[in-house]
Amino acid sequence: MTKWLKDHDYFYEYKVRTRDKRDGCLTAFKKSRFELQESKYIEFFVHEDEVILNRDNIAQILVLKTKFLAPMSDKPILLFVLNTHLLFNLRRGEIKAAQLYYLLQATKKLELKFSFFEKYKQFIAFSRT
Repeated sequence: MTKWLKDHDYFYEYKVRTRDKRDGCLTAFKKSRFELQESKYIEFFVHEDEVILNRDNIAQILVLKTKFLAPMSDKPILLFVLNTHLLFNLRRGEIKAAQLYYLLQATKKLELKFSFFEKYKQFIAFSRT
């Protein structure tokens, strides 16, 4: 699959889940349309004895800049793409809520970092697995 992505003008970032898990999150984008500004990975596993953050879930945040200008603007678009592997357990909603909280906090920090640059229009996009 990675060869196909490269052969078709895609750049990708992949993050495997923690410990002995083999799956993870892959986010791909066309190199001709976007430029990677920054990427951040979040691991929601802190320690086995931790009550809430003891799962092998992860998330990716990619900050992409368009290689085209926003409609009716002279600015490129800065796109925050969040790809997650959050816990899915109907009886443990507090874990998913905590994971989502940490993800949004990390996103906010990146947004603040880039918000000093008035040269972008900003959008946030979510993906879930």
